[in-house]
Amino acid sequence: MSSPSDNTGDISPTEKIYVLDERDEWIRFRVTPQDQGWSAWMPKKFTISQKQINAQIEAKFGKRPEQSSWDGSVRIVKDYIRSVAKDPDSLQFDKWSDVYYNENDGYIVYCVYRGKNSFGGYTVSANWFVIQYSQVVVIKESDAYEL
Repeated sequence: MSSPSDNTGDISPTEKIYVLDERDEWIRFRVTPQDQGWSAWMPKKFTISQKQINAQIEAKFGKRPEQSSWDGSVRIVKDYIRSVAKDPDSLQFDKWSDVYYNENDGYIVYCVYRGKNSFGGYTVSANWFVIQYSQVVVIKESDAYEL
């Protein structure tokens, strides 16, 4: 490299870089998807691929839960809700978010559902479900995360 190294622009683990060019053991990148502004070269050994990131996540929290392409539901969550419901046959699932990854909790999904309570009336619930290793491990209130 013909210019001095600059350590002031460290990239955090949550930021992505966009590769513009590769030469030998170096890559030229930007931190924005648009082809504007500055770019820089860095050694490839300081980068990690999305495939490697996914492998690390899977080692820490298990496989990503599958989401139905038909209605967006997550079988693990449906089965869990049925197992704790007073009247499992009365359950209706109204809304599902995408499955997200949270580095502290694992996989999270939001669900709005309704079912009969002890008095025979329907109650609506909305919760975030934290999934690790194909099991619901925590249920959080609807305001725990942002959609």
